Amino acid sequence: GHVLPKDYYYDVSTIRRPVDPDSELPHEALELYHSFAFESGRRYNVHPLDEMTIMFAAGNVVHLYDIVTHKQTYLHGIDGKGVGAVAVHPSRKYIAVGEKGDAPNIYVYEYPSLRLYRVLRKGTEQA
Repeated sequence: GHVLPKDYYYDVSTIRRPVDPDSELPHEALELYHSFAFESGRRYNVHPLDEMTIMFAAGNVVHLYDIVTHKQTYLHGIDGKGVGAVAVHPSRKYIAVGEKGDAPNIYVYEYPSLRLYRVLRKGTEQA
């Protein structure tokens, strides 16, 4: 198989699901200012990333919340069907975002840069 170089990162804009112009706004049209969302019924949904930052998913967004400054940073879902699960590598250098839908992908981001590092495909048929 094909092996990606260790310093390769994906451009999210090239793999994001296209927007339906008849029913959706372009991704760049709005910016999420603040979210009050939290899904307390979701298992394993809160993960510490460092001494000041926790990560959790709600809807189609992964929230990175600074518990000191209360600043929130967001990773929006790429496939558009919602975020099913989030996880953190033991080194805390990578975070994984499992999306929902038909043939959903898992997106691995480098932390703290939040650059898209790897895309895991064909892991399941539906989530």
